Amino acid sequence: MIQYLIDNGYNYDGSTNTPTSENKIAKALAAATGWKASINTGAIGNNDYPEKINITGFSALPAGYRRYDGAFFDRGEFAYFWSSSSADADNAHYYVLYYNFDQVDYYYWLKNCGYSVRCIKNTD
Repeated sequence: MIQYLIDNGYNYDGSTNTPTSENKIAKALAAATGWKASINTGAIGNNDYPEKINITGFSALPAGYRRYDGAFFDRGEFAYFWSSSSADADNAHYYVLYYNFDQVDYYYWLKNCGYSVRCIKNTD
């Protein structure tokens, strides 16, 4: 999905997959409200490039996450989404959007934490 969005002009600055293009698609996936404010160019929390905000219709909300002990963190700042792939027996991959950045990142963390989930319909 990330590469598709970059290749098709969803970066906040409209750049596509060239040797100098980067992952700048977070604004295109983020809901228009709920995010902490930022002054960083192209960041989700910045009001610049209003035509790019949630242009994909994904509407990611900054729900934060639930830690393994039940405590909640990062509401208003981060949107974490589980991937369908495991890193190992204890960890799974996830995607994260951050109010202060313009990219979507991909990491792995403990499976016993609570992140958001999006269901994808297989059209095959």
